[in-house]
Amino acid sequence: MSKEAKREMPTTKAMLITHPVRARILTALMGRPLTTQQIAALLPDIPLPSLYRHVRTLVEGGILKAVEEVRVNGALTKVYAVQEGQTHIHPADVRDASRADHLSYFTTFLNVLAETYRGYLEWEGADLSEMPVHSLMETLTLDREEYAQFMEALRAFLQPWREKTSGDGRHRLIFAHLIIPDRPDPPLS
Repeated sequence: MSKEAKREMPTTKAMLITHPVRARILTALMGRPLTTQQIAALLPDIPLPSLYRHVRTLVEGGILKAVEEVRVNGALTKVYAVQEGQTHIHPADVRDASRADHLSYFTTFLNVLAETYRGYLEWEGADLSEMPVHSLMETLTLDREEYAQFMEALRAFLQPWREKTSGDGRHRLIFAHLIIPDRPDPPLS
């Protein structure tokens, strides 16, 4: 059996996209098409053979697609983009996941955010006064229906902002939000 045939795909979409390297690749590609060489320039700590392998895994898994081919130094090179809606993990994607799996997915998400920010801080062009990091923590007390309404309102609010394109002094920003269920108040004793 060939080396290619032996390589196995992750068993779930969540496992596919929450691998630490693949999650960083997806973050680099969100909202913009890039060649593998451009991804490598954004993620210089990932060895090229590993980067190529993970891009191929994401393409085979239907998460990425080649959207065009361009000439780079005379050679045809594929330009990749994230397939619409493929970076979201839906409840059905994690129905059979263990609590340890859920924690692993969550910590990968947090680590990717930290790595993205570290990469920005290490970039010579970083200007922390022009686009400062914003973080916000609030509590919400919602039932299931209100939670669904909140999520729909948030999607609707973000839509016109997602449609803006680069240029005209705009800078690429990564908007990440977390909603974490909390434990109920402990009883008074």
